[in-house]
Amino acid sequence: MSVLTYIESSNGKIKKNGFELASYSCELAKSLNTDVVALTINAEDVNELSSYGIKKIIKVNNESLNKFSASSFADIISKVADNTSSSHIVLC
Repeated sequence: MSVLTYIESSNGKIKKNGFELASYSCELAKSLNTDVVALTINAEDVNELSSYGIKKIIKVNNESLNKFSASSFADIISKVADNTSSSHIVLC
């Protein structure tokens, strides 16, 4: 079991609230005695997330996702949650 957190980006850059979400997700995972898995879509530089406690990052890169589509994003998040056996999903 893990905590899956979706880290939002814009123009390839992680949004400021993404780093806040990373910190929160790490604290949640710690309280649940589990790990955090971060999911990014079309984010270019995700290395800074590790300084917030994120150890595993799944990057999905697909130009068709540059324009937000709720159903496409929900499908990706759902599949990643299943594949990582996530017990909690954190979104902002």
